[in-house]
Amino acid sequence: MHIRVLAVGAVALSTALALLPTTSAFAAATAATGSTKPTTFDQFAALPYDQQAAVLAPLRAAAGALDDLGRGSRSADYGDVVIDPVADTVTLYATSPAGAAALIADAKRNHPDVDTGLIRVKKAAYSKAKLHSARDRLAASRASLPYKIVSIAVAVDGSGLEVGVDNPASAAAAAPTVAGAVGKDPASIAGVPVVVSQGEGMLGQSRYADSAPYYAGGYIASGGYGCTTGIPVANNSGGGYAIITASHCAHTGATIYNGGGTYEGTVSAYNEGWDAAKYPVTSSGAYEFDGAPSAYDPRPLSGTKYSYNGDSVCQDGYTSGVICGIQVVNQDVQNFMVRGERYGNTFAARGVIGRRANSTAVRPGDSGGLVFAIPYSGATVREVRGIVSASVDGHSDEIFWTEALDIYNAFKVHLV
Repeated sequence: MHIRVLAVGAVALSTALALLPTTSAFAAATAATGSTKPTTFDQFAALPYDQQAAVLAPLRAAAGALDDLGRGSRSADYGDVVIDPVADTVTLYATSPAGAAALIADAKRNHPDVDTGLIRVKKAAYSKAKLHSARDRLAASRASLPYKIVSIAVAVDGSGLEVGVDNPASAAAAAPTVAGAVGKDPASIAGVPVVVSQGEGMLGQSRYADSAPYYAGGYIASGGYGCTTGIPVANNSGGGYAIITASHCAHTGATIYNGGGTYEGTVSAYNEGWDAAKYPVTSSGAYEFDGAPSAYDPRPLSGTKYSYNGDSVCQDGYTSGVICGIQVVNQDVQNFMVRGERYGNTFAARGVIGRRANSTAVRPGDSGGLVFAIPYSGATVREVRGIVSASVDGHSDEIFWTEALDIYNAFKVHLV
C-alpha cells in the first residue's frame, strides 16, 4: 500500500521559538556496540532493531504525552509533534510560547517519567484542531467544485493544508479575481494557507493456512482476491472475537478463507473511512507472524498507539513478511480516491503516510496486514499501530495505513 498524494512537507515556514536542552539516548544505545551515531534516517533504520527501539522509546513517550494533551485539553495550543531519532529530539509545534510551555508542563505533570529535555519548540501558525475544521469545510464542498479533490493532508508544521487535486490549473483558476468575491479555490474555502499539487489516488494491495486462534499476518482469500489478517480483536461488550482486515478486500457478507480453503468467518461490518472490515471468528490471539512469509515466528502484541511524524514502524503483510524502517512522514492525511480492485469503487479514507527510502515498503497482497512498532530495546512484543490500506502505482517505497485506535472506536472493539 503506497501513497504519493502530495509533496509532503511542502509547507515549511515555521520559526523556532525555543530550543530546550536535550540528552542523547545514543550515548547509551551505542556504547555497548561501539557503533557510530547515524547522520540520516536511512542509517538509523539500518541499526539493529533493539538499538533503534532504545533511542525511540523516550522520544515516543514524550511525543505521546504531548499528543494526548493536543487531542484534548490543550487542543488550541497544539500543532503537532515530530520525532527525530537522528537528532534525538521531539519537535513540538505550538501556536504560542505560552501554549508550548503549558503543553510541556502538563505533559511532565501527567507523565513524570517523560524526559522533557528532548523537546524543542517551533511555531505553528494554526492548531491541529483549526486545520481539521478547515479540512472538513473543504471536504464538504467537494461536490460543488470545478475540479476534483483527491486528498487533503494537514501540514506537519501547522502552517496550513496540502491538497492534491486532479487538475491544479482548474483549482488555481477558481480563485476570486475581484476583491470581495467568493472563490472556489481550496484556500478560499478552507480559510487557511493551502499548497496545491497534482493528486494521485491509491490502489489497494492484494502466512497461508492459519487456524483458530487467528493471528495477524495470515493469508486470507475472499472472492478471488488475496489479502492479510490485520488486528485480532474482541468486542467491547457482548463477548466474541474478530479479525480486522482492509475493507477493500471484503464487504459485509463476504466469506473469508485461509490459504488452504478453510472457512474463517463472514464479514459482519465494514467502514471505508478507515478502510477496515471486521469478521467474527471462533477465537483470535494477540500475536503476529513475524519474519519472512515462510517463517513461523509468532510474536505477542501488546498495546496500541498512534504513529507520530518521524517515528519508525514495521508492517507484516503476507506477501512481504515483516518490513521495518518505515518512517512516518505525515500522520494526518485524508485521501478521496482509494480504490480496491475487488469492488471497483472509489472511497475516502484517513490515515498515515510512511516511507522507506529507496527500498520496498509494501507489495500487492499486504492489504489489511498489521502495522506495528517495536516499543523498546529487547522487546519481543509488538505495539499495534494500524493496518495496511493502499498504494500509489509505481511508488513501492511508500505506504499508507489507517490507525488502529480509530478502527477500535468505529467497531467498538479492543485488542484481544
